Amino acid sequence: MMALETSRSFVFGFKIRTVYRVPYTYLRETSKVQANRRNISWQTIFEFGCAALESLHENDYKIVPPNYEGNRNYNNSNTFTGSVIDDMKKWESILHFKQAELIEFFAWLYFEVHMSDKEKRFFNIEDLAFKIFQD
Repeated sequence: MMALETSRSFVFGFKIRTVYRVPYTYLRETSKVQANRRNISWQTIFEFGCAALESLHENDYKIVPPNYEGNRNYNNSNTFTGSVIDDMKKWESILHFKQAELIEFFAWLYFEVHMSDKEKRFFNIEDLAFKIFQD
């Protein structure tokens, strides 16, 4: 994790697997040409994920990451504003997740909610599924 502070925003660098980067890029690019799609950025995904975790945590849900093979070899960075990175650090601690696991959870959850069934099948989103359950 790396952050470079500026006056109102900062750049945050992270690594993800390509299987997350490809559907992200698809959603980002289609949001530019389809009026019914909201603009997407990593900030949008992280904020969406943090909000979802608030609700899941309040209702005592547990989250288990899937078993993955492969490396997180896609370097990524984004300019962030607000407290989203601090919020992520809080959730990393509460859930005992690695930073990359949390980012991948946020991405998977965003894809599940914002992609059509056809898009999910095309990108094999079900292969990325986290387990969410209540004790």
